[in-house]
Amino acid sequence: MPAKINIDKDFLYKEYIVNKKSSIDIAEKIGCAKRTILLSLREHNIPIRTIKEALHVSTKILSERKYLNILTKDFLEKEYLENKKTMFEIGEIVGCNTSIINNYLKMYNIPALSYKEANRYSGKIIPCEICGKEKYFAPWEQKYRNHFYCSQKCRYSGMSLFYSEENASNYQGGKIEVKCSWCQKILFKEKCQLNDTNRYYCSDECMSKYFSTYLIGENSPKFGTKSPRHSKTMTENNPMHRADIQKKSSISHKELFKNGYVHPLQGKTASLETRLKMSLAKGGNGVELTEHIYPGIFGRTLKRRIKNRDNHICQGCFKTEKQEIKDIGRKLAVHHIDYDKFNCVDSNLITTCLKCNNIANGTKELDRDYWFAYYSYLINEKYMTGAI
Repeated sequence: MPAKINIDKDFLYKEYIVNKKSSIDIAEKIGCAKRTILLSLREHNIPIRTIKEALHVSTKILSERKYLNILTKDFLEKEYLENKKTMFEIGEIVGCNTSIINNYLKMYNIPALSYKEANRYSGKIIPCEICGKEKYFAPWEQKYRNHFYCSQKCRYSGMSLFYSEENASNYQGGKIEVKCSWCQKILFKEKCQLNDTNRYYCSDECMSKYFSTYLIGENSPKFGTKSPRHSKTMTENNPMHRADIQKKSSISHKELFKNGYVHPLQGKTASLETRLKMSLAKGGNGVELTEHIYPGIFGRTLKRRIKNRDNHICQGCFKTEKQEIKDIGRKLAVHHIDYDKFNCVDSNLITTCLKCNNIANGTKELDRDYWFAYYSYLINEKYMTGAI
């Protein structure tokens, strides 16, 4: 950000008040913007000139002073107020733009007309084409409108009258007579509704009958045709089937998880059948789960509390949650010690990684008894005795 320019008060007073230089001249001398000079004048409480005073001092304001002898007060009052000419029309006479005319009006304290009043001088009162009610229309409305309406209601009526059917810009000659391909009923279709097959139906029932008769099974035009050879060749030579490509793909997925990638299926619950198939595909036992639906209390708030209690560390292998996310792209799990999913008290829950959780949830009763005793011992010794 550029540094603020500090201008001395004595210098500003001498140049602006004593030497009677304009803010533009002082800005050019210092090498800054005009706005910087005006802000400095207000900061030092130096009175800023009015437009009338600045006009007699500056050689550049209001397109220099060449319009002083032309744009006099009497001239502007006569043309602007008596003859009711607009600023644009006066500017064309004098040879300047409307902003200069506006500044001179302010200098002479001549009240500027509102936009509606200024347009009323050159506008016209035109009757509505629907109901005949008269309404004022500005010059730009007369230039760009083909039809004139007094209200939105009349406008809707006019649109349906002047721009429908044959008068519409996309009119293509009206509807064309066709026949239903099944029952030969006469139909009328627009040109945009026609197709290359020349098949049209009066109802879904006729369409289904026609398809079942002529376009399904042996009646299909592609019945008995084989897929082209190149499709099989492309499948066999697909680079994604190569082992080295698959390895690169798995590495890239791990990098995505590190950068905060969220899988599109995350948060979605799969069916029991799908979960069993996934278990078998990943080397699991595939045994049907019992009470696989968790209660509503077993949610994010409860899991966060248990993880905070365990310092976000797996109590089976002491793996941190950051390492778990880095390895497999998911957070630590919360395990039910007594294998009762509806027993969600804090003393029955413990933090584990995915691997330890899968080991503890094995189907063998001896293994479950061991992990139940082990995690119960941890809870009783480490947590219930007030260690945290």
